[in-house]
Amino acid sequence: MNQSTVLELSQIQENTFKRAIVLLDSMKCVYAILDPLGNKHGTLNINRPKRINKLPLHPRGQRSAYIRKHIENMSVGDVVQIPFDKFGRAAIQASVASTGLRLWGACSVTSTVIRDRQVVEVMRII
Repeated sequence: MNQSTVLELSQIQENTFKRAIVLLDSMKCVYAILDPLGNKHGTLNINRPKRINKLPLHPRGQRSAYIRKHIENMSVGDVVQIPFDKFGRAAIQASVASTGLRLWGACSVTSTVIRDRQVVEVMRII
């Protein structure tokens, strides 16, 4: 699709678009349509979500690699303690669950936080 087709509708597209709006209005539908020019048609209020571009705290995959080196050689019943290190308690515990899922499947590990030792204790259960 070239630039001109995005910015303007051909005659047949415009006619079809107008018929669709007439049809929706005749059925008393509540709708919102944004045409290629960005104009809103219809009575439904829409709020476009704001996209928040936050920079990640750590490079992609760094936390997963940190977790993986601690748990990848675990056997069923093994327990390891993973220090919070620079990632923080919640991030470590969430990554343990997702890394365990990727390695062994759903519900394969369980974890608990031991705050006084600043570690997440992990046990492989499957």
